[in-house]
This record gives sequence, structure tokens and C-alpha cells, in this order.
Amino acid sequence: MPSLVYGKIAIHLLTNIPGKKEIVFSRRLFYNPEFKEEDGQLSQYPFLVLNRKYNVDTIRKMTLFDKISFFFNENVLLSREDAYTGEILDANNDDKDSIRNNVLVMLETLFPTNYPVANDINNSFDILNGELMTGLLGASNYGRYSYLQDDGIYTFRKLTWLNDIINHSEYRELVNKYVDLYKFVSGNKKYEDTFSTPMKKNLNKSNQFNAFYTVLRNLQKTSKSSTNNELQKLIDFDETNEAPQIYDFLKKVALKYNINNINNMITDDKSNNYGNNSLLDTGISILQNQKNNETMYEIYVLAELFGGELNDDIMSKIGCKLEGEILGNKSNELYQKKNTIRNWDLKRFSSYIDINKMETINHDTASNNPVQDETRYDTLDYTRNRFQQQGVSINDVKAWFYKEINQNEEFLNKMNNVLQQTVDFQIKQLLSIDNIVEYIQKNNSSLYNYMAKMTVNQNKVANSDFKYKLYESYLGYDSKNKSLTTKINDMNRNADNSIPINSTDLQKLNEELYYNNIYLLVSRFLYELEDNKPMGNSGGRKKKSFTKKRSSKKRLANKWRKRVSRRCR
Repeated sequence: MPSLVYGKIAIHLLTNIPGKKEIVFSRRLFYNPEFKEEDGQLSQYPFLVLNRKYNVDTIRKMTLFDKISFFFNENVLLSREDAYTGEILDANNDDKDSIRNNVLVMLETLFPTNYPVANDINNSFDILNGELMTGLLGASNYGRYSYLQDDGIYTFRKLTWLNDIINHSEYRELVNKYVDLYKFVSGNKKYEDTFSTPMKKNLNKSNQFNAFYTVLRNLQKTSKSSTNNELQKLIDFDETNEAPQIYDFLKKVALKYNINNINNMITDDKSNNYGNNSLLDTGISILQNQKNNETMYEIYVLAELFGGELNDDIMSKIGCKLEGEILGNKSNELYQKKNTIRNWDLKRFSSYIDINKMETINHDTASNNPVQDETRYDTLDYTRNRFQQQGVSINDVKAWFYKEINQNEEFLNKMNNVLQQTVDFQIKQLLSIDNIVEYIQKNNSSLYNYMAKMTVNQNKVANSDFKYKLYESYLGYDSKNKSLTTKINDMNRNADNSIPINSTDLQKLNEELYYNNIYLLVSRFLYELEDNKPMGNSGGRKKKSFTKKRSSKKRLANKWRKRVSRRCR
């Protein structure tokens, strides 16, 4: 008889909490005022079974303590026969139905939602395919709130498991890198045979191919694999003997959803029929090479939360005002949706509401939305908004930056040397000269702020105060560089002396050093540009204040808030 296939699972929560873009859920982040843990009984991460379906009715009837014990205590997981239904399937059986059921049961149990919609837990693969039912059947956990505790308490309001290839963070990165490579190859005779030759022959021929290749390698069985055997078979191929079918599949996916406007580039076959829709299902990731040979799974979940602890008592006091705030925000979201053609892109959050302050942070002014697409029509961060008021867009900054670096061969060579380290370190989110500005805009607002300001002032004299800030920024990255290098050297020295080290921690340090090297080079380059300008007066004039005009959508949002506010009196 087959045995249960199970392991611990890392749930990556992509949140709408300002400043907390991604949180990996663990037991220490679980909070419920009614739950009292017995010392030493629970694991750090929850467990998930793959090859036998959970009995959702039984689990829904458990007490809170029994529910948490079932998912965090291995002995309880294996001993609760009543928590399962059906037979144990063979380990090699690709049972998408059991995996879908078990992940959704786990999410519903750990993170039930009660307001504004009860049990608002879905999966993106079913949404993408137009299914009406994207969660679990049956009324469950109504009246229950769930919380996240991470430097404060937050209340879950909606969850969406990202299990399709264009919304899952890592697989979407693969599609994006393919599109970048396709655009680079198109019309370039030197690289026109890229998609018809074995991958090994293309290695190190271009930054674009290296970026694509490294993301692909990270999704192969040597690093991690998908429970969707069909998809994994496409990704795992003989790199030396064939031009893989993965190229054709990714092209058709990119065409169907017009990823990064690829339809404007395609002049040949525009067929987007990639065959079986099940290839879009990413399933869950199985992580390889874990220490102690422990199996570890991984999923990504879009998690929308309220700031603060919401419960029935608090709802009785603020429910009316909260409803008005939500309705006002909803009008903004509907306005954005009306002006958005990409309804497949699920990574758009509802506005973040801090219930303690009854304050809303809209995501057209927040900086932590995880959307990866280069067309960021609803995820403009504060820095970008600020400089667009002065007539500077991301394209302006890119044009200025590329003009300057193309005139500086020394900097260009240094940057290319850093970028070539991507394959050596197996960096997940790869960069090239072509996308450095986008990355800095999304991940380092202060450095992008300096770049935008220099774009605005490119024809003006130098400012001593600003030059000092640039140099101070450079020194900060330089100091961090030295600190990271010391830590990495210490860990490598321990490994050489047969002292056990955490390979995951070492990889994280290498990645952090890689990105910090880029910040270091760019900040030094900005300082040198400013330093080479003729000096002017540093100023001391009072800065102009700008009054933003209220847009029609803000007036509409406030109209809803006022309407409900009158009802609350």
C-alpha cells in the first residue's frame, strides 16, 4: 500500500502591507487570542499532504487547537484518519485535484476571512480559466477572523493562491525573460539561430540569454520542481542535444496574454494555441537539496490584509466607517479596472486600510505592489508620481541613464562584469543593462529618486548639497559591501574546515551582495557625474510647494465615503 507523501510548506505571502512586500509564513507569525500553544508541540512551518485528499467537512468541525495541531504537528497529521477521504494514491500519480483541495483547505483553515467577504479564498488557475467556483464549496469558518503578527497585528481579508504560470512570481519571471530574449534576438542576425540550437551553445553569448537560462535552471529538478508533471517535463530537457519545446510554449503563452507587449514584435506565426490548458497550472514547487534531506514545498499567495486586529467587538464600533472607506476605495479600483486591458493580471491589491487610524493607502502611491509586468499602469510608486509631476517618466530616466553610461566605457565594463556573476551565483531575479533602471525603481526608491532628480537637472550646474548626499549614499553601499563580503568569507572558511553552514543563508548573502554591487556602482557613477559638473550656488531658497489637483476618481471615492459617513452618524 502506498504511503503518504508529505512535507513542510513555505507559504510566501505577497501582501498589501506598506513596506512588507513578501512575508514567508511561519508559526511565529500566527496569532489568535483564543489559541494557546503547548510548548514544543508545533513545527515552524505547516505540513501538507500531496497524495490523499483532506476531508474538508471533518477539518471544518475541529476545534481551533485541533486544526492548528493537524497542520503543525507531524504526529497528529499522520494519526487523524478521519481527516482524510479516499485512498492513498501512488507517489508518482499527478493528482492535481487532491493538491488543489488540500492547499485550499490549508489556506481556509489557517487564514479564514470574515469581512468584507466570508471565506474569500481562491486560486488563480481557476480564475484564469473562467471557472465560477475558484475556492471550496460550503459555508465554513463564518464569523472567524484570522491574523498575521509581524511588528504589529494584521487581519486577513482575501487570499488568492497563485498557481498559474503568468501570476506565479517565478514562472512569470521565466515568461518575462523569454520575452526579453525574443525582443533582443528579433532582427539581430548574429543571434537569429538562438531558438533553433541547443541551449548549451548559447550560454554566455548575451546577457539576455544568461538571464533567461538562469531562471529556467532554477525551475529544473536539480533546484526545484513542479507537481505538474507535464509542465516539469517541458522545463527538464536535454540541454546539449535539442532545441527545447519550452521556447515554443513560452512564445504562445506570451502571445495569448500579450506579455510586455510582445504582440507588437511578432511578425511571423501568431498562433497562441499551446495545447492543453493544464500546462498553465504550476501546482506547488518541491524544493530540492534541503539540509537533512527534508522535503520542502513552496507556494505563493496574494494576501490582502487590514492593518490592526478586526473582530466582532471592533466591527460594532467602526463597521459603518470601514464600509464607507471600502466603498470609496472600490470606486478607485473600478476606475483602474475600466482603464486596464490586462484582466488576467491578478496582482492588483485592494487598498490597504489601517483600521486603527481609519486611514487608506492606495496602491497607485505605494511602492510594494509585486506586479512584474513592465506596463505598470496601476502600481506607480511615490517617487515615480512625484517626478511625473515635473514631466519625468521612467522612460525619461532610462533615456538619460543609457545616454550617460554609453559615454563611459569604464563604467559599462564594470557593470557588465557584475552582471556576468548571475550564472555563478544562480541569482533568481536577473538584471541586464537593459533593465537596471526598472529594477532600481521597484526596489530602491532612494537611489531612483536621485536618478530622477539628475534627469530633471541634467543641464543645470552642480549642487554641493546634492553631491554630498550622493557621496553619502555611495559610502553606505560600500560599507554594506564590506560587511557582506566578510560574512560570506567567514561562511566559506567554515565550510572549508568542515564546519556545517546553512547553504540557504549563504545563497541569500551572495544574492544580497550581487544587488548591492549594482547599487554601489550606480551610486558611484551618479556621484562622478555630479562631481564633473560646473559648480553653482547650493541654494537655500525656500522650496516651492505643489498642490495636487484632486482627480475625478478621488472626488468619486470621497463622495462614497461621505455618503456612508452621513449614515454612520
